Amino acid sequence: MPIVLGIIGAMALIFLLPSNMLSFVSSWAVSLHEVCHGLAALATGGSIVSLDVQWEHGLAMTLGGWYPVVSMAGYVGTAAVGALFFLASVHRWARWTGLIFLTVSTLLLCVHAHFSGAFFFAILVNCLVSACLFIDHKGTSASFFATLLMYPQWIDAQQLLWYQPGQTDAGLLAQHFGAPWLAWPIALVYTFGTALVWFWALKYLWNRRFSSRKSNGAPQVP
Repeated sequence: MPIVLGIIGAMALIFLLPSNMLSFVSSWAVSLHEVCHGLAALATGGSIVSLDVQWEHGLAMTLGGWYPVVSMAGYVGTAAVGALFFLASVHRWARWTGLIFLTVSTLLLCVHAHFSGAFFFAILVNCLVSACLFIDHKGTSASFFATLLMYPQWIDAQQLLWYQPGQTDAGLLAQHFGAPWLAWPIALVYTFGTALVWFWALKYLWNRRFSSRKSNGAPQVP
């Protein structure tokens, strides 16, 4: 029940708040998006030059690394963070992994990002989410923040598929390959990968809840 309350609370916030106020959510998602780019660069042998976080867009400047992975990490990595928060609502190890990720994210932003209102807000939200994950063991806040991340990812999906995909990470990767016409197919892959991560996380929660209810209703055998 606490997990469901978190999901319902986040969905109510998304549907009730005007879009201009939801830009605060977007700025936090932007920071995660850019940090995922940076982590992918580090993981594939590259380095981070700078991270820029604005209210509704950002830019990660990296050097080296495997660019296809670095490019995909922004969208799919943010979905993976959301999935991790969903898992944190039911698993202690995922909760601590989420805390470690948020700590690393905050450190990377402090070292590499330019100061701005969106930057300070993203740092503030990282601290708030970390505190909630640390204090709340029932999973309400974890599922709340996971669901909240779905809104900016839905906006990203629209931009990838319908609103100038050539100006997104998909377009940049297509230019990297020297084939601008690949922008939409790459955008489709990014969108499908993101949707698959979210679907897996929600399916996992559903199956776990169903199996838990089934086991609780099983007759006791002496």
